[in-house]
Amino acid sequence: MDLDRLLQDFDEIIAARGKKYYDEGRVTELEEMSPGEFFATVEGSEDYEVTVTLSDDQNAEYICDCPYWGAPYCKHAAAVLFAINAQYPQAANESTGRQNAVSPLSTQALRALPPDTLIALLQDAAEKFPEVKDWLRARVAPGEEDVQAYRKLIRSSIQSRMEKGYIPYRQMPAALRGAQEALDRLEEVVQTNDYGHVLDFAFMVIGEVARLLERVDDSDGEVSGIIESCFESIEKVYQDHVRHGDEAEQAAFCRRLMNGFESPMLQGYEDWKERLADMCVAIADRFPSLRPPLLALRERGMQTPSGDDYDRKYAIEQAQLAYYAMLQRWEGADIALQFALQHMENDDLRTYVYEFHLENKQLQEALKVCLEGERLSQNSFGIMSRWRERRFELYGLMEDADSQRALSEEFLLENGKDYYDRLRSYYAAGQWAEKREALLERMKNSGCLHSAYLQIITGEKDRPRILAYIRDFPDSVFQLYPHLLPDFQDEAQALFRKALLQSASGAAQRKAYREVCQQIIVYGRACGAAPAKDLIEELRAAYPRKTVFQEELRAAAVEIEAKPIGRRKPVRIL
Repeated sequence: MDLDRLLQDFDEIIAARGKKYYDEGRVTELEEMSPGEFFATVEGSEDYEVTVTLSDDQNAEYICDCPYWGAPYCKHAAAVLFAINAQYPQAANESTGRQNAVSPLSTQALRALPPDTLIALLQDAAEKFPEVKDWLRARVAPGEEDVQAYRKLIRSSIQSRMEKGYIPYRQMPAALRGAQEALDRLEEVVQTNDYGHVLDFAFMVIGEVARLLERVDDSDGEVSGIIESCFESIEKVYQDHVRHGDEAEQAAFCRRLMNGFESPMLQGYEDWKERLADMCVAIADRFPSLRPPLLALRERGMQTPSGDDYDRKYAIEQAQLAYYAMLQRWEGADIALQFALQHMENDDLRTYVYEFHLENKQLQEALKVCLEGERLSQNSFGIMSRWRERRFELYGLMEDADSQRALSEEFLLENGKDYYDRLRSYYAAGQWAEKREALLERMKNSGCLHSAYLQIITGEKDRPRILAYIRDFPDSVFQLYPHLLPDFQDEAQALFRKALLQSASGAAQRKAYREVCQQIIVYGRACGAAPAKDLIEELRAAYPRKTVFQEELRAAAVEIEAKPIGRRKPVRIL
């Protein structure tokens, strides 16, 4: 490996810091995962994982999960390069040689061996490598004995990569190798159209792999992808074979799906359970005899679901909604409504009852549902807000302007900026001026200087209050400055400088430096090129050793010089 050549791609300071990290022993783990591909752990402010891939043309690719984003690479990657150079000095050349070498296990070489020799080799490999033994047993398992054989293969792959009850991210592909082999076998089983075998095999894979979700980092979706493939196989055998069968065959298939629905393997995974339930409902649409067992299945789900409080509540609510949908589908809207009325603690069912009253012009009944919905959702602001908004609309249908006005004021005080124009429309010009002052004072005294407050003071062109707001929150000058110009030009310039000097003092990385410089450009657009360039020179003098900041400041000066200065239009307050 030509270390000097590779280090040319690094900033000199970063390379030096990487060397220091290596010398301090911060590269705590280094492993060659495949020819030329290395995985390492580097101690920094926390442990970072680094992957380095060397190519035969003396280039390399680096991946590090640290937050550093500056160009071109981080000190952790540099530290790993020094470690590779020490522990694998011929890494790149060796990896190239291995990739180009002729494998002794070529098809031609294997065919030249006598059968007894091949058998002996397989037996020897099986004795020395447990995974090989499990794989061979699975591949030659007769009939439906393959379910248990592949179960053992999946478990052995997982256990061999487990570390203290958890599978590290880098070990995931190897840990799931057995499950991937099982998926290949499942595809073969699907082709037989033996739906019983397909269900046995698919449920086995799902059950084994689903248990992993709490012990792995599945951010890449590898475990979920395997489970998804199993469901696709179940759906495929249903569509291609079972769907065309007689009632007895479809009923048997449906019962197997219901057993899978209630099995522990999918506990807590409601979306996957619903995949099975949807197939059952489709079958029951054709065969009414299956409807009572499905309704009973949902009734059991409403009674004794397991899990923590949140999971239990969610499972009960999903069972209630599914039961309601099946009643509507098979028994009619009136019976479904009676069920919803008995379970108004479920917010979705309460919503269905509200919509029923609304459609039937029963506005007083709908109002009662809204008020009760608000009461029951005190601990959930989002749900409570939806019920209050429904109440607001109801007041409009009931032509109750006083109640709408009072509720609009509540919304506005709680940062419901969308209600500013509505509330103002309820007042004559003279009345609104007095009301506005009262609202602003209430907001200020309560400390609620949120976007609704900004919307009022900018919409009403209340420049003294805008100026006071910026003084309290200096960074807001970049958003609000158009509302100060031209009457408060000097004040705006002073506020810009205060905010920019404060931002520059706290900046420590290129991203932050760039943000400061973008703000300086805004300053130039607002107050003129000259004060912006003066500030740039002041900052360059104040931070001479921040080379990256110096680069960004020079670039900002060039942009200010190149583009004409003009005031921006006032911005909309969001």
